[in-house]
Amino acid sequence: MLNTSNTAGVPIRDILSRADRLAEEGLNDQQKEYVKTIRSCSKSLMTSIDDILAIAALETKTVKVEKNSLRLFLTFMGKTAAVFLPRAKEKGLQLTVTISNQVPTKVYCDSNRLGQLLHNLLKNAIEFTEQGEVVVEVDRDTISTRPALGNEETSDGFYLFFTIRDTGIGISQEKQQAMFDRFAQANGSGSSSDE
Repeated sequence: MLNTSNTAGVPIRDILSRADRLAEEGLNDQQKEYVKTIRSCSKSLMTSIDDILAIAALETKTVKVEKNSLRLFLTFMGKTAAVFLPRAKEKGLQLTVTISNQVPTKVYCDSNRLGQLLHNLLKNAIEFTEQGEVVVEVDRDTISTRPALGNEETSDGFYLFFTIRDTGIGISQEKQQAMFDRFAQANGSGSSSDE
C-alpha cells in the first residue's frame, strides 16, 4: 500500500508544482480559476490517498502512534480550526472552539493523527451544515479509570475528549448503521456536495 501511495503521490506533487508555476504566469481570470481547480483537486486527491493509507493501516493493525509533546495545545487547536474559517464564513456559519481550563497547555499525543482526525471531522461538519454553527469542545477526562499514556517525566497521564457539534441535517436512524460499513457514506453516494 505504501508503494501505491508513493507511486500516486509523485505525479500529483508534479501536477501541484506545475500548477504553482503556471499560476505565476500572466493568466486571465478564467485560466486562474482553472489553475485553482487543478490545485484544489490535486490536494483533495492527496488527502484521499492519505486517508486510504490510514484506513489500510488500521485494518492491518500497523498503525504506529508517534507520541510527541504538543507544547502549545491552544495554538494547535487554533491553527486547526483556522483552516476552516474561510469556508465557514462563506457558508454563513459560526465556527467556535472551546477548550476547558482543565486542559493543560502541554499535551502528549500523536499530533499528526490528531490533526488528521480533527481535519476530517471539521470538514464533514462544515460540508453538511447549511446554517447555524459548528462547535468544537475539548475537555480533560476526569472520570476514566483506564490507564492513560502519560509523560515519561511524570505519571499524570490523562485522556482528552473532543466533541464536534453542528446544526447540520444529521443522519437518519436507518443510515447511521451504514456509517460503520466499509467505504460507505451516509448520503448513499460516493461523492461530496463540493464536486
